[in-house]
Amino acid sequence: MSQFSAPKKTKGNVMCTSFARSLPDPWVLAGSKLTATTSITSTPLGLWTFLDEPRAIFSSLPPHFPRNKAATSYAGSMADPKVAYTDDDGKSGISALSEQSSVVDERLLRTVEGRKFNTLTETYFLPADEDEWSRLNKQHMAIGLGLQGLFPNGDIVRAILQTKDGEGKSILDLGCGTGVWSLEMAKAYPRARVVGIDLAPVPIDPETKPPNCTFEIDNINNGLTHFDKQFDVINARLIGFGLQNFRKSMVDVARCLKPGGIVIWLDGDYDLYWGYPPKYMPPYSEAYPEGSGLQRIFYETRRAATAKGSDIFGMSLALDEGLWQQSDILDPATCQTASLLLPMGEWMKSDDINEAQLLGFVGKLMRQDIMAAHKGAQPVLLKAGWPQTVLDEWSSKADDEITNGKVSIRMRLAWGRRRGDSGQPAPALEPIPVDDSERPQVKYPHYEIYQTKEQSLAAVEKRKAGKNITPPPFPPSP
Repeated sequence: MSQFSAPKKTKGNVMCTSFARSLPDPWVLAGSKLTATTSITSTPLGLWTFLDEPRAIFSSLPPHFPRNKAATSYAGSMADPKVAYTDDDGKSGISALSEQSSVVDERLLRTVEGRKFNTLTETYFLPADEDEWSRLNKQHMAIGLGLQGLFPNGDIVRAILQTKDGEGKSILDLGCGTGVWSLEMAKAYPRARVVGIDLAPVPIDPETKPPNCTFEIDNINNGLTHFDKQFDVINARLIGFGLQNFRKSMVDVARCLKPGGIVIWLDGDYDLYWGYPPKYMPPYSEAYPEGSGLQRIFYETRRAATAKGSDIFGMSLALDEGLWQQSDILDPATCQTASLLLPMGEWMKSDDINEAQLLGFVGKLMRQDIMAAHKGAQPVLLKAGWPQTVLDEWSSKADDEITNGKVSIRMRLAWGRRRGDSGQPAPALEPIPVDDSERPQVKYPHYEIYQTKEQSLAAVEKRKAGKNITPPPFPPSP
């Protein structure tokens, strides 16, 4: 047992009392809002009942989450038809495919080591199958609980999306995964057009999804000029592994905003942490025999991603620096960054009972998310040259750390609004009155917002403690 292990705990059900009040509008799940008395075992989605049953989620999801492979197929994009699509020259082009009616999984997915993967690019290498959809839905809910809704800075986003004089609003979800965020936004804002983009088919039944929501298959690396100035809100969540030039993609995405629109980036800090206050976990190796198996998997996954062309390390620096660097497109007065710390397991405590319940629920979701994620990375690590016996050793350590230890992962966020016409500051917003009873009654305790670039970088410096380590060895030669 490594230093990143702890005495085993007994599992138990957690009841959700008033912490559900931490989910303000528009936290909409399958058209139903949580209330202050909702129990974890009785919500409409049934997600709460799967906290200790990772695969069970697909037996009880609502109609727009079919249990089998995606029932959505794709044809030409709904973007400007005058723009020709090209997928092999690295230049901008309209989305390769948008949904129609029949299944075409065969040409969009490939099978490796028993898991399905997208065929558009090897840069993003996590699976696209039912196990992955289950994981992503739990991750989505954990992040939503931490953010206390579908997005940070809720008052600003709601003000941007309020309609006046028949004005149409548009929302873009980049790397939409299972489509759950897109669907919830479409239900929360039925007058807005919602477009979800991903590398693989979205597991949505087109007959049950909202009519204002569409999905397209595209590789963001090819550019997004076909979406120039089309969207009021852009959600770019956990797509860093798949981007080959992160700063270029940041500019491409920002240009898709209408004047005054907002882009919200969220991605992982894949340097994992132990305990609270959080302390960096060095990866397991001969140099650090007491190190973390989970950290070693994350370390090697980033190495493998970089070898495939991913700019994952560029993402880390760019988001911590924030969007102030895009002052030619975005209004720096509207830019902020944030840090969201999510525990894996129920070890993180609070003296406030409702806050403790919230932390425990997030911890259960993240435990299952990360246990599935590190196993999902095995095919790419095998391809990178690591023997299965070594991966099994790391995986065993990782499961023990997640199940019995005090591990957490940090999500980094950055957002900002596009300047007005002719480079003017972002247009002023008309605030939407919100009754105090509708605001979260339980705040997530490990969410920090940085108002300036200097504050954000000062926090980065604090997190560097213990990270000056000897890099682990590369895979053995074949």
